[in-house]
Amino acid sequence: MKSFIAVVLGALAPAVYANTCKALVMSGGGSNGAWEAGVFWGLLHYGNPADYAYDVITGVSAGAINTGALAGWAIGDEYRASEWLSDTWNNMQTSSVWRLWPEGITDGFNQHGFVDTSPGLDFLRTTYAQFRSFKRRVSVASADVNTGEELTFDEKNTSYYDFAQACLASSSVPGIFPPQHFKGHICADGMTTWNTNVETAIQRCKEITGSDESKITVDVLICGFSEIPAEEKTGSSIENYLQARRVASYNNGGNSITEIMHGHPKVNFRHVIEEKNGQGGIYEIKFEPSITWRLQTMGR
Repeated sequence: MKSFIAVVLGALAPAVYANTCKALVMSGGGSNGAWEAGVFWGLLHYGNPADYAYDVITGVSAGAINTGALAGWAIGDEYRASEWLSDTWNNMQTSSVWRLWPEGITDGFNQHGFVDTSPGLDFLRTTYAQFRSFKRRVSVASADVNTGEELTFDEKNTSYYDFAQACLASSSVPGIFPPQHFKGHICADGMTTWNTNVETAIQRCKEITGSDESKITVDVLICGFSEIPAEEKTGSSIENYLQARRVASYNNGGNSITEIMHGHPKVNFRHVIEEKNGQGGIYEIKFEPSITWRLQTMGR
């Protein structure tokens, strides 16, 4: 009888452990997504990898790009995933993400975006295609240009192949990158509505834990400034727009997390890590390794 009870208890133990959930939330920030990759690398190399076996990953804009990159890695294989993600960022070029329109930048008025991001879609599809399916719960946020509706794309409503375009839709900065026509919506950068999708991460974790939020651990990575950036005019319309966007993302990012913490007092917010001295202006849409490697090392 004792041995039977021991077997039963042994069989139940993994189920109890499985009812906990760890989530990673990554904000937007253009090339500052390399900083997020650096933080992820640092957590896995300087911490205990088992502590960062994430059941759920959510992202907005650059954070969505990183979410898509990690979607195909199995839970428990984050150490290798962090090295692969680092290499992927270090091998990226601006030409991997966007190019000028054949008729020049003025053609952007006709295309609803100053530059052509079709190379970015090809790059993401090729990069993500190294894996064949979702290996964990993932969600990325975008916004409907026409209605302002916040859109969420995940492994339940989007195929693995189409998830690359969902991530690009989340990253399509209005006025600079053209919107994505995706799943019946005209989609723009998720930062238009929200800089981090922490609430989504908590709700996705509750699919695992049930109503007990004390079993949820959340790590949040916030690109950009840890202090409100100065609203300085630069003489460049693109840089001025990106600067204004960073001020808005600062307000949306920190304030939203504080509100969510108050709304979910039992959730364990283990790490809330904010970038310092991040890239701004035109450098936010530059992806050469000379820029992104510095951001990675800061993140590490």
